[in-house]
Amino acid sequence: METVGGAGLHFAERENLFVLDSDEYLVGISGTSGQYVDNIRFHTNKRDSELFGGRGGDNSFSFMADAGSQVIGFFGRADWYLDAIGVLVK
Repeated sequence: METVGGAGLHFAERENLFVLDSDEYLVGISGTSGQYVDNIRFHTNKRDSELFGGRGGDNSFSFMADAGSQVIGFFGRADWYLDAIGVLVK
């Protein structure tokens, strides 16, 4: 698996992967947020990922692509933590 860029100022002690099958694609994300995005779960056409991140956040969010569409990318804002996330859908 290829990566680009540095480790940033806070390098995670562990690595969590969610690997897609060749016939699998993302259809949405969900999670909770407070001041930051606290956790996130990925949804595919076949399954849901484990919950990545913490267990806090008072506000639930969910972005799901319309039927026949799929998530093709992400955008957002981060500093020390993930402040915001959005999805690009095709």
